[in-house]
This record gives sequence, C-alpha cells and structure tokens, in this order.
Amino acid sequence: MARFAAIFLLGIAAALKADEFSDKFAVVMIDEGSEAKFGPFPYDRALMARAAAACAGGGARAVAFKFFFDQPKTLAGDAALRDAMHTIPVVLQARLGGDGSTMREIPSRFRLTPDGLGTAVRDDQGWIPLPALLDAAADVGFVDFNSRDIPLVEGYRGASYKSLILCCLELAVGAKARVNDGVRIQIGDGYIPVDARNVYRVDLTNLEPLKIISFERLLAGGVGRDEIKGRVVVIGLDSSPIPTLLTEHGRMGIHRFFVQCLAASYRTLRAKQPLEPVHATAGLTLR
Repeated sequence: MARFAAIFLLGIAAALKADEFSDKFAVVMIDEGSEAKFGPFPYDRALMARAAAACAGGGARAVAFKFFFDQPKTLAGDAALRDAMHTIPVVLQARLGGDGSTMREIPSRFRLTPDGLGTAVRDDQGWIPLPALLDAAADVGFVDFNSRDIPLVEGYRGASYKSLILCCLELAVGAKARVNDGVRIQIGDGYIPVDARNVYRVDLTNLEPLKIISFERLLAGGVGRDEIKGRVVVIGLDSSPIPTLLTEHGRMGIHRFFVQCLAASYRTLRAKQPLEPVHATAGLTLR
C-alpha cells in the first residue's frame, strides 16, 4: 500500500510539473544587453529572421513575435524573415485602428467560424502584417487590450479573428479553439470562461516567475535546447523604449504584461479540464 501511495504521489507531481507555463512557453526579450550588442530597437528584420532560425534550430514548437510587421523595411530583411518563417511556425500580431492603419485583407484561413461571433472590439482598419509575411505565417492574432479584460475574439472587416493570446494557447496545447459564443472557449480538454462578448478577465493576483532569455544570447547560440525545445517562444521587448502599464504589481512593460496575461490564461485553461488519470502500476489507475 505504501508503495502504491509513493507511486501515486510521484504521478501527481509529474502531472503538476507538466502543467507549468515554462514547460510550454519560453520568453525571449530584447533587453539592455541586446541593445548594447545590436544598438537601439527597432532592428532590421534580418535579425528577427536569425531569431526565428535559432528557435527552429533549437527544436522550438513555434515563435510568436510581439512586434508589428505591417510596414515594409529593407527588402533583404523582409525577405529573410519571410524565408525563416518557412522553417518554423510563426504567429504574427495585428491590431485594430491606429495611425497609419490600412484596410489590408487577412487570408480567410485565419478566420474563426462561424462569422458574427460576439466581440468587444471591431474595426475595418488596422495594423495588419505585410502580405508576404501573412502568406508565410502559421497564424495571426490581435492584441487590442491594455488591462485584465482580454478580448479573445476580435472583429476585422466583418470577420472574426483570434487574439494573439488564443493563438499561443492553441500552439502550446496542439489543438484548435472551439468557441461556445459568450460562454467558454475550449482548447483541447480545457476551456477559458468568457462573457457575452468573448472577453476573458484574467486573474493576475499571482505573477508567473518568468525565466527570461536574452535576445542577444539567443542569436549568439548560447541558449540550450532544453530551454526552448518543444516550446512556443514569445519574442518581445523589455528595454527602456517599451511603454509601461500601471498594474496591481506596479509598472510593467507592455510585453511583460502580455506574457503574464498569457501565463495566467494558460493556468486557467489547464485548471478547467478533467484530471488526467495517473497510472501507478499496470492494471491500476488512480484518479
């Protein structure tokens, strides 16, 4: 009996370990050390291409860029990023409205179905990734929130699209979101509760103890495979130019805030699912 109890506790510990945010996601930030190496942000997209290639080489599951690639830069840099996106699934971000916005079309393969889903935000213009990058992207997600109220579904030009949070969760779980409009959004065996407009109010009472990988270290080849293998790598900015938000934990850079919201969303998703059976010995299943 004691043997079974020990095996049961080990099984529970393994299940809890598998649920950790850091097992599914890795966070790469352009920090002061990166800017000392490459100069002040923003960078030519050739550097972003190198980052995507480094993630692919390290066995990452996917990359989510927390930058807007809606305006052309250098031809060589844009082409390099496009080519690198063919080596690993890459999620690009978009937003609604804003100065310099366009009415650029988003390929229909990125739409949520059915059309007409409830949403708190919609527009006919936005900062939409360049067509060549959209063609190479695994997904595109919107980021129109600056508080704990996150619209997981957004409306653009009459169609429904996912938030970047939702795109990242899909990649981490390996399943597509199913929207029960105004009730819940299910991904795999778990779900996130939402209101009538498919907004999720995230709980940031406990912040995730983030393990930050420097962008400079990633490009220098100093990141071990165990740090990113099998994970969705979120690449953002965490140096002085980044705007900040006032949170219950003090001021926080908007890209750190995004990651904390993603981590809290993932915890909710994992909590809202049946407990997986733990096999103690052959023929014995403990629940």
